[in-house]
Amino acid sequence: MEEEIVETVTKIVADELSRAAWNIRPTDRPKDDLGADSLDVTDIIIAVQHRYGIVIPEEEWSSRDDLSIKEIASLIKKRLDLMVSQGRR
Repeated sequence: MEEEIVETVTKIVADELSRAAWNIRPTDRPKDDLGADSLDVTDIIIAVQHRYGIVIPEEEWSSRDDLSIKEIASLIKKRLDLMVSQGRR
């Protein structure tokens, strides 16, 4: 499941930054490696929240705008797992 999430996040990042998805690695950090600014990172987080129907609390990502694609995917998986454990998905 996490691999699927990584692929989806990669596509979202590629769309948000107008880049080719095949050229983005799971270890890439949108801000440091892909030239995103803080607004781009916020847009990426909002897009993944909409895609998965989740809310990632701001404190989990706003002070860490250097998250890699894989780390963003881990935040999503954590939220999805929490929803499942609470019977909401």
